[in-house]
Amino acid sequence: MVIDNHRPVYIIAEAGINHGGDMRVAAEMVRIAAAAGANAVKFQSFTASGLAHDSLAADQHAFFSKYELGRREHAELNELCRSEGIVFLSTPFDTDMLALLEELHVPAYKVASCDLTNLPFIAAIASRRKPMYISTGMGSMDEVWRAYETAIEHGCPQVVMLQCTTQYPTPYPQVNLRSMLAISDEVGCDVGFSDHSIGNWCCFAAVGMGASVIEKHFCLDKSVAGPDIPGSCSPEELTDLVQGIRAIEQAMGRRVKQMQESEEQIAGIARRSAFYACDLGAGHVLCEQDLKFLRPGTGLAPQAAMQLLGRELRMSVRNGAQVKSADFHMMEGEAGSEPAEHALQRDVLGADA
Repeated sequence: MVIDNHRPVYIIAEAGINHGGDMRVAAEMVRIAAAAGANAVKFQSFTASGLAHDSLAADQHAFFSKYELGRREHAELNELCRSEGIVFLSTPFDTDMLALLEELHVPAYKVASCDLTNLPFIAAIASRRKPMYISTGMGSMDEVWRAYETAIEHGCPQVVMLQCTTQYPTPYPQVNLRSMLAISDEVGCDVGFSDHSIGNWCCFAAVGMGASVIEKHFCLDKSVAGPDIPGSCSPEELTDLVQGIRAIEQAMGRRVKQMQESEEQIAGIARRSAFYACDLGAGHVLCEQDLKFLRPGTGLAPQAAMQLLGRELRMSVRNGAQVKSADFHMMEGEAGSEPAEHALQRDVLGADA
């Protein structure tokens, strides 16, 4: 799995804990993500005991115990993903779960924002020598740097730093997409966006700003309770997200300004060419008042016609006739070629024919 800005955006449908601990819901989320066209569906691998202290963080311990997925559930989801044609990913929260995911041969790892400063754990994941996505919620640039350097120093072949704000949902003024560009400039790594805001707009903007990875929470039912539900998209919105990103990728184009193939015929209709503004006799010396520029653009382009100013007509011409270089005496030293015209009008449309 290689991520770069010259390939399609890698779209991760984040199931997270929105399955509510129900394996039937988790399985349906895999099918929904695959049907939407996401590249991967991602879960979270933890035990309450490996995540939160049972007395100092008793509320968290009790909360997360309801969302645990065991070894069997992980294996079943991994196999279901394989049959549905979508990549199975999960965020490990302790080394035991990291070992379990290794047994399942996951192709990459995600580091949650809460572990951005857990450098020993980042080092352990990096030592598996697989690509890593690291969310940067709650982080400073120094912390981003240290996490990135730790991953690289311990063997990670590729790190994608994901701009993220750890608030559910994230108000738009706090999304801070431009920090994604700051990370790219200062760290020099691939960047992406893990979105917790409402709707798909911020994801679309991130793609336009160069994100190579987009991660978005989704759920089956937005009316159910859950900490991640407010910032999650529905199955229909997930499909719209994927389709929108793929459309934006096509629309991005290249850093070259040129006429598009679809515009070539339109240019002949919409652009202007030179016509005589009045009847003129042979021997008349052309001046600017003698010209008008009208559609269609199948004759001399305006800039080409202006090169004929000061030349003497070889023949009489009528008001409304197209201007042709052959209407004029050649100037001394000319080889008989007509003035340069716009490439389309000369080459494609055969103007002045």
